[in-house]
Amino acid sequence: MNSVLRQQIQSACDDVHRDPEDNAAIDRLRRLLGAHQGVSHATWRRLVELACDQLFDDPEDHDTRDRLLLLLAARGSVTL
Repeated sequence: MNSVLRQQIQSACDDVHRDPEDNAAIDRLRRLLGAHQGVSHATWRRLVELACDQLFDDPEDHDTRDRLLLLLAARGSVTL
């Protein structure tokens, strides 16, 4: 990854981290990450399996529960 793109991604992540509701920053981060390309089905499956493994190990981990719910909701997305 070239250093300019890396810095742009870091800057956009910082902006979203500071204000997760900043639509302009979210859109910029999506563009930088290539959201138009979507996520391959194989990648989605791997992420779901990882989240399921983590939730199996700690069913009370709310972050993992939320991550898994987001992944499952994304299944019907056109960008998946």
